[in-house]
Amino acid sequence: MIGFDLLPQENQNPEELATDFMYCCRRKGVHLTYGYGFVNIRIIPPLVITRSEIDFALEVIEASLSEIRAEKQSVKESRPSNPFTRRLVEQNPWKRALNYWWRSSPEQWVEKTGDIFRTQFGRRGR
Repeated sequence: MIGFDLLPQENQNPEELATDFMYCCRRKGVHLTYGYGFVNIRIIPPLVITRSEIDFALEVIEASLSEIRAEKQSVKESRPSNPFTRRLVEQNPWKRALNYWWRSSPEQWVEKTGDIFRTQFGRRGR
């Protein structure tokens, strides 16, 4: 795994810039993921990657960066068309968490926490 920081200019939103860049790369055939704080982009190639695949990925990354810098309209079109996925991309993570908490109940939180605890630590001897 390797990563790089995608730093916005003063008038750009870092989350929007990183999201546009990632979806622009995906549209062209290269899948990237976020790192920390929406400015770190991670590249996680398989161990069996070929030289031609590396060259292709670098070309896609360079072309996507050029599109982002030029602020072309096609970048916005590369975001998901599915309304549910688009909402996840466009909605603030804190707002998503608050929505989840609002729509669920404390009983569900306790149940989910218990499930996580049981899968992590298993049942100990009786």
